[in-house]
Amino acid sequence: MSKLLSALERRMPNSISPPSPYLPTLAIAITIGTWSASFPALRLVLDHLEPLPLAAVRFAIGAVLAALWMIWVRPMPMPMRDLLLAALCGLVGLAGYSIFLNFGQMTVSAGAASFIIKTESLCMAVLAVIFLKERFRAWAWMGTLLALAGVAVIAVEQPGGIAVGSGAVLVLAAAIFSGAGFVLQRPLIARHGALHVTAVALLAAALALLPWLPAALVQ
Repeated sequence: MSKLLSALERRMPNSISPPSPYLPTLAIAITIGTWSASFPALRLVLDHLEPLPLAAVRFAIGAVLAALWMIWVRPMPMPMRDLLLAALCGLVGLAGYSIFLNFGQMTVSAGAASFIIKTESLCMAVLAVIFLKERFRAWAWMGTLLALAGVAVIAVEQPGGIAVGSGAVLVLAAAIFSGAGFVLQRPLIARHGALHVTAVALLAAALALLPWLPAALVQ
């Protein structure tokens, strides 16, 4: 029996085929496609739903899927500190992001919003250097600042420009919230996995926006 088990152990690694090298590329392509489609979709839906009810129904749907996943998988419970941090990710990186983006897209075009929102990369870089002690080389900073200058040109051309309270500034605020959410979840994902952290964050965002869900159903 021991000889048989040893033979099976030697054969098992060879029987597992390596993952396709095209899977990461496909995952990135799907992410970019769905992400880019969300901006014109939001602009269309904002003709029928107000910004807060729209955010509420969006994360209510996400929370249902997250709850079903947690019931099915039954992941190990997070320690209370990590659970609260994951919930904060939902409040900041999901609910806060969505609220500011929805209000901003009331006046900012979908294409401009998709460019402005990517200032989250600069926010992520700054926060990661400060709190996660990550390195960001000089060429990366130069490229990021150049991209930020281009975004500023786009923002100035939007209704209200970059004045306080304008749509472009609200989208910039959404980018800051999103970037902060990404940095907050980084250590959590390493400990608990992306799906578990995302599920908790979705549930927290849905609970925070619950007061506006009835208005969403009416609208």
